[in-house]
Amino acid sequence: MGETDKAMEGCLKCFKQCAFGCGLYCLGCCDGIYNCIKIAQLSCSTGIKSYADLTKNTQYFANMLKEALGLETGNEPLRSMAEFKP
Repeated sequence: MGETDKAMEGCLKCFKQCAFGCGLYCLGCCDGIYNCIKIAQLSCSTGIKSYADLTKNTQYFANMLKEALGLETGNEPLRSMAEFKP
């Protein structure tokens, strides 16, 4: 892979991350509303048993946006931190 290809790949990744940030700004409230509805349903049916029950739906739309942009859906900063070389 040449330097030009690496630069283009970096620019594309940068564009996708910027698009994700802007999209997340717009969809953040939708994630909150979706999580609220799911928590209300869970409270009325089986009840809330742990903190994980409260947070499991908080990134529903964010993960859909990541998949649509072709970004990794894991915790990217922690994963690539080991690969960083100054």
